[in-house]
Amino acid sequence: MQPIKSELTLTQQFELENLKRLIPQVKREDLEELFIEAMVQKFYAQNAFINEIKQQHGQKIREK
Repeated sequence: MQPIKSELTLTQQFELENLKRLIPQVKREDLEELFIEAMVQKFYAQNAFINEIKQQHGQKIREK
């Protein structure tokens, strides 16, 4: 897998480097894959939360 740092924000790069220092026995590629998966899951969780808020807001409008 090619380095992905250019696609990460500075905060994400910092978090990734901290993870690499905390878990030296994990292969670098594996850690990058886990980090990407965590970011994807975070995105889906945020999206689900936003959709829930939109749905609640839509219900309030319909009730009025």
